[in-house]
Amino acid sequence: MVAEAFFLHFFTNVQLTSLAMEELGASGFSMIKNRILSFATLTPGLTVGELVRRLRVTPQNLNEPLRSLIEGGYVVARIGQEDRRHKQLFATPKGARQYHRVLKAQLAHIEQAFDAAGPDAVKGFLEVHRQLVDPFDREWIEQAHPLVEGSEAARKSK
Repeated sequence: MVAEAFFLHFFTNVQLTSLAMEELGASGFSMIKNRILSFATLTPGLTVGELVRRLRVTPQNLNEPLRSLIEGGYVVARIGQEDRRHKQLFATPKGARQYHRVLKAQLAHIEQAFDAAGPDAVKGFLEVHRQLVDPFDREWIEQAHPLVEGSEAARKSK
């Protein structure tokens, strides 16, 4: 059962990544760019160091994609207000629109699965994932989740 859960989780990630790549299309976005954009959108003002820790990559892995997002007008980097040695990242309106377009497709896919599985299965799914996710990441989720839920509710009411 554990191996099946692992492989189901693995292919869920493959499927959601595929949906993201379909939405990104010919825009030249990679998944690392989309992930950077998600953090810049949902955590405005995060530093490059915080982004490195969240994504669990090296600063070298972020240099080119981040520079590309800045040059493309999706993200702006500002000198830190509290510590001038740290750059703070902010999604531009263009960047936020790009991120939400991709997220919308992924959330729709998850919503279909939740509807098919029913509320008890959803509760179990959420609890298993809460246990799998690092406490450091759960804190971020608690901050970001209301932002996404609020924007989705606003979109659906239009």
